[in-house]
Amino acid sequence: MSTSSTQANQTAISDPQLYTQHYPTTTQWDMEPPKRALPTLLEDTAKEFGNQTAFRFKGNSWTWKQLHIASLRFAKAMQDRGVVKGTKVGICLPNTPYFLVAYYGVLKAGGTVVNFNPRYSQDEIKHQIHDSHCNIMVTTDLKEVCDKIFNVMDDTSLEKLIMCRFTDLLPFPKNYLFNIFKAGLKSTKDMSDSRIEWYDAIMDHTDVPQHVDIDMENDIAVLQ
Repeated sequence: MSTSSTQANQTAISDPQLYTQHYPTTTQWDMEPPKRALPTLLEDTAKEFGNQTAFRFKGNSWTWKQLHIASLRFAKAMQDRGVVKGTKVGICLPNTPYFLVAYYGVLKAGGTVVNFNPRYSQDEIKHQIHDSHCNIMVTTDLKEVCDKIFNVMDDTSLEKLIMCRFTDLLPFPKNYLFNIFKAGLKSTKDMSDSRIEWYDAIMDHTDVPQHVDIDMENDIAVLQ
């Protein structure tokens, strides 16, 4: 970094008006944020902006309402699999819609999200599983991510994998072409293993999760 850019950054830090002047008029840089549980933020956003686009991925779009509904179904699926307040659930996913659904779903179920970097080495993943004591992992069937987790299951506390098909996120014909031209990116592990459940299967319901009282001062949302 050059001396001039360093000086500019120091000036911006010492004079907040250089950037706060670009804030919306209804926003105060020193405002006290309201205390709300993280799933409530998504619920409130879905109520206010439900039909607006929340995100886009590889040509597909999802609204805030769709994201919220999916997170509720995932939360119920987690509760049905024993997740209660404080249960540690690992998420090892690339930057995809699956991550958002799993993140808010685990929190809504009362669990604690344990974030795993998909680019971690196998040893790093193994260490973090031991350190966090998580026994459920949400991941994808891409070889680069899935294989490392699969290889450490027998030596860790992991009891179940929730497997997300990457091609299910792609519109036609991208999903079809992926299986032809990029099949080498998909894991070749035995997906008939009884410890694996598929995301689409556990989401095939319309039930809502049980309410969980969250202590926003003391309950842990995320282990990062």
